[in-house]
Amino acid sequence: MESSKKKNIYLMDYIKNAYEYALERKNHLLILLLIILGIIGLSIGYYFYQDGLQRRAQKDLVKDVAVLQAPVHTPDMQSEDLSLDSEFFTSQEEKWTKVAQNFESDYQKNKGAGIAPMFLAYQAEALINLGKLDSAIQVLKKLISSAPESVVKSFYKVKLALVSIDSGNKDLEKEGVEILKSIGLESQNPAHPMALYYLGQYYWFAKNFDEAKNYWNQLILKYGKRTEKASVWAEKAKVYLKLISVK
Repeated sequence: MESSKKKNIYLMDYIKNAYEYALERKNHLLILLLIILGIIGLSIGYYFYQDGLQRRAQKDLVKDVAVLQAPVHTPDMQSEDLSLDSEFFTSQEEKWTKVAQNFESDYQKNKGAGIAPMFLAYQAEALINLGKLDSAIQVLKKLISSAPESVVKSFYKVKLALVSIDSGNKDLEKEGVEILKSIGLESQNPAHPMALYYLGQYYWFAKNFDEAKNYWNQLILKYGKRTEKASVWAEKAKVYLKLISVK
């Protein structure tokens, strides 16, 4: 019994001392509590902000894709093919101009969202359809610099290279070829077979058949039917190689 009483006394003393300690330092503890609550509040607020941002971006993307899929009204299109409440365009130029504007505007509005690069991808596609290749190149460069590393990013580098080659600008054409060559040296890059194929095609159209054969032979050797990583690009290259052998 005596031992139990001593324990109770020690416990009461501990609680009393702790209480007095808290009273003496109540201002410090209050500040610490407010800081902790502030951090928690900011974390929760940021989570809901990000969640709202992603939701708004997804909503805008769905809206813009609906415009992208809207038909172009042609003279032979029957009136019943168009519903009264659906959007449609009177020409391809009108459509792609609207699509480019929508995706550019909504990219600016949602550039902090994870799916923001998708707005740039669609904008670039619209600009390509309008024949505005210089503008498309700038948008693709922005997409590539802002997007996280991924398989998709690798393929957009190839797209940038091809648009640059088709631009009609010799400097941009050279940049495009260098991009393809860079990817052509990266055997682990998912876009590697695609880059080899288009390098071969570039030299084919330049009538440099030796270089074309060089890249297409590399492609078939690494990605042919009987290899572990067989690719459709190797099969496409075989068609051209047969034509070269006939020459």
